[in-house]
Amino acid sequence: VHLVYGANYVIAKGVMPDVIGPSGFVMARILGAVCLFWIIFAFKWERVARKDLILLFICSVLGIVTNQVLFLNGLNLTSPINASLIMITIPISVFILSIIFFKEKVTTRKVLGIILGSVGFATLVVLSNESSKSASLKGDILCMINAISYAGYLVLIKTLMGKYRALTILSWLFLFGSILIIPIGYEQFMVVEWSELSKLHLFSILYVVIAVTFVVYFLNIYALNYITPTKVSAFTYLQPIFAGVFAFLYYMIVSSFDPEVSNYASDITLTKVISAIIIFVGVYLVSFEGKKQIGNAMPK
Repeated sequence: VHLVYGANYVIAKGVMPDVIGPSGFVMARILGAVCLFWIIFAFKWERVARKDLILLFICSVLGIVTNQVLFLNGLNLTSPINASLIMITIPISVFILSIIFFKEKVTTRKVLGIILGSVGFATLVVLSNESSKSASLKGDILCMINAISYAGYLVLIKTLMGKYRALTILSWLFLFGSILIIPIGYEQFMVVEWSELSKLHLFSILYVVIAVTFVVYFLNIYALNYITPTKVSAFTYLQPIFAGVFAFLYYMIVSSFDPEVSNYASDITLTKVISAIIIFVGVYLVSFEGKKQIGNAMPK
């Protein structure tokens, strides 16, 4: 999952905003995914209780629309490296929400993890933006709000996992999302000259729609059947590593026929490495404590 998503930071950044605007890109993601999910769901129908449809709608707002709109708009303004580092704070947000909604036990170790994660984030957005050409404070903040929104989605969607199949949940999430995204992304979506897109741009968009949206969302939901939200999100620490590797590979490959492509790997600075280490330690302290995993207080 995180290998696929690590490449997403660079690939998605490569088509925004010149080929497609970020909100229009979200609309393409959601419309493409909802078609794929409902084609399969039509043959594996499962009835959903009306009260659960309300919760699915809320989860769609948090995990499909708000999450994707803020992420791609944030990524459009900041660097792939910054965005990937900010996303690894999701386990910390999951833990804080677990405290609020599920009375998760607070320990000194976990409080220290939250503090370190906050310090790492502050260091990243304040110091790195002064020296980076491709990062911006606004973009970093949008990515951070996106991380919080996705954390809320993970916490809430867990309550439905014992009642319905992953396919059922995702089909309804993306159906609601496809309705909500229209007023947000319609204008940017409609101005795209789809017939004139290059093979690279078409591949990039299809990769995000099929691999990053359809496949990754399904695998994350499937994983929630067996492990807690924090455990699912804890492995986001791999994303900056994969993002850095793919940034280098993407530049080496694409620059051979497109000399104007940005070298995002050059955006890795000492400040960002230090910020990453601080955030990594914070996430580790929050996510792992002996054999006990965060999220055990949540309903199974």
